[in-house]
Amino acid sequence: MSYEDAPTLRPRLREILAAALAGRYGEEAVDPGAAVVLPSAEVLRRIGALGHIALPGRRVLDLTDGIADLARAARAAGADLVDVVMPDEDRLRIARMLCVLQDVQRVSFFEGDAALASTYADEYDVILAFGQLGCIAPILPRIAQNLRGVLVTDLADGDRHGAEALAETLPARETLLPSGDGSPPTVACAADAERLNDYLAPTAASAA
Repeated sequence: MSYEDAPTLRPRLREILAAALAGRYGEEAVDPGAAVVLPSAEVLRRIGALGHIALPGRRVLDLTDGIADLARAARAAGADLVDVVMPDEDRLRIARMLCVLQDVQRVSFFEGDAALASTYADEYDVILAFGQLGCIAPILPRIAQNLRGVLVTDLADGDRHGAEALAETLPARETLLPSGDGSPPTVACAADAERLNDYLAPTAASAA
């Protein structure tokens, strides 16, 4: 029996998920009616950055900590499929249930480590690596081998090594969002300017 064949499961699933989210994030952070974590300003900012990337038809890898908010947003923006890699099994389970509850398809979940080269065996058009630059910096050359388009990340203050590794490996760069309100700038990086422009949304490309 599929989820669609059993609509009466939806209220129970929502109840289970809301309880799990409240236990992890606190009741004040959860909308129990929708069984979702109320997005923080940081999450909303990152989702906004996706609007600057040409996502329709793309294959996306999401390495960002959280519960796959960006993965679901990428699918809503037209990404063909999204793979999510996260090390936390419990968080991964919650993220998977959210996709089921919200009927978000073509999102796959894998328990793994963004710092391991084996994570990047497949090719991707877009890699979302918010908050991950420090751990992926040593293997950026390996990541670049299977990156057809752009890597999107934030440039945290003080992460000089990560910024230098990014500039060396993926030298073409476009600032999607400037720093502000305590948030670091968000950038999209590619191997060359032509590839970068191919993956920028029309408004971002024209501004560049």
